[in-house]
Amino acid sequence: MNRNLLVLLVFVLGLVSVSVHAQDISLTKKQLLNKKVEILVPAAFGEMTKELLKLKYPSERRPTMAYTDSSAKTNVAVN
Repeated sequence: MNRNLLVLLVFVLGLVSVSVHAQDISLTKKQLLNKKVEILVPAAFGEMTKELLKLKYPSERRPTMAYTDSSAKTNVAVN
């Protein structure tokens, strides 16, 4: 089978799999950087505490702000 066709097939099957398992997620607007940037994050996400930021991102170049789910496994981070 042609390699490109195989890659395309895997990609399409991945998209189908994701769309089958996707849920309707309500999003909420968050304004960042003195209201210069606006992003949409899941409404269930909360702002990550400074302590958790340090734990999840041990480098001193960690994101300045992050939103996370209740398990802290899925994050939206901004630098």
